Amino acid sequence: MHQIKFTTLLIVFLQIFISLDFANASSKLENNLRLSKLIDLENPWGMDLIDSDNILITEKKGTLSIYNFLNKKIIEKIYFKDVFLKRQGGLLDVLYIKHNKQQFAYTCYQDQKTDLVIARHEIKNNKFFNKKIIFNSEHRSNNGVHFGCRMINYKGSILISLGDRGDRNNSQNPKNYPGTILKLNYQGIPDVNFENWKSGIFSIGHRNPQGLMYLKEFDEVWSHEHGPKGGDEINIIKKNKNYGWPIVTYGKEYWGGKIGFNRPVEGYEEPIWKWIPSIAPSGITYYNENSIKSFKNKILVGSLKFRSLYVIELKNKRPISEIGILKNKIGRIRDVLTHPNGYVLLISDEKNGGLFKLEKN
Repeated sequence: MHQIKFTTLLIVFLQIFISLDFANASSKLENNLRLSKLIDLENPWGMDLIDSDNILITEKKGTLSIYNFLNKKIIEKIYFKDVFLKRQGGLLDVLYIKHNKQQFAYTCYQDQKTDLVIARHEIKNNKFFNKKIIFNSEHRSNNGVHFGCRMINYKGSILISLGDRGDRNNSQNPKNYPGTILKLNYQGIPDVNFENWKSGIFSIGHRNPQGLMYLKEFDEVWSHEHGPKGGDEINIIKKNKNYGWPIVTYGKEYWGGKIGFNRPVEGYEEPIWKWIPSIAPSGITYYNENSIKSFKNKILVGSLKFRSLYVIELKNKRPISEIGILKNKIGRIRDVLTHPNGYVLLISDEKNGGLFKLEKN
């Protein structure tokens, strides 16, 4: 009995010690940083740089804007009349691509038919022209959840993360788009095709992936996604692979029941990092600039649940530890981006949210 009490006390002491050490490390890191709000926005969701002076920003209600860092104001804004704003749906991510001397803004949103679509605008002199719907997911759902919908430029194509739309069975069905990562060319035409998979599907087995990046330094695509109760994860995305949901997951039902296998299973890709409990990750960037020394060669991930920014240390190109900073400083961090001038841009998706700048103090 005495041994059990001693062990319990030791565990409690170690937990307190680790918590204090973690808090001290977070405070020390934050003391070397300066946070400022660049502009007020209403429920913003995604951003992408046009160049070092201009950035594209979306708001869920249906606005696509260009913010100019030099003028410190929005210099162009349009409103999408066909956006359906419900729960997690609305106007979501945005991607800038320059191709053959033309500039394009790609956007991902839920339309009035409750389908998930990709639109493309031409950009000329920081103005938007010629909107065209280049893709729809062919899956209407009125429940308003699990859209995923991050987009990246990847070796002359676009990769798009699609959530399971609240139906986990979608993720193991390679004949439909929800629960997959999709690969399209710049015109919106699928440019990958695997036997028995719907054209354009790059990988399957995803739940709600809201972080996607191409790490050129590693020549790898990284994605993170929301698990249910626990089981948020980071994956290395490879073509024609299955990432498990809901057959393999490290999360549980929200009411506590088991889902599938909570261990590696042959034929399903294992995550390289897991969050238990969930942090509700959104947005991801690799910081490879020299300005903020404490971020150098680290991964930055926004957290909706804990309203924090997670700084993830790597060793041999894989995560080994993390520190959460900026807790409750700006609200739910929906997106994060590294600016070539060395600072970090953050989006808080609160109703009174905005675009923030994080730089060395």
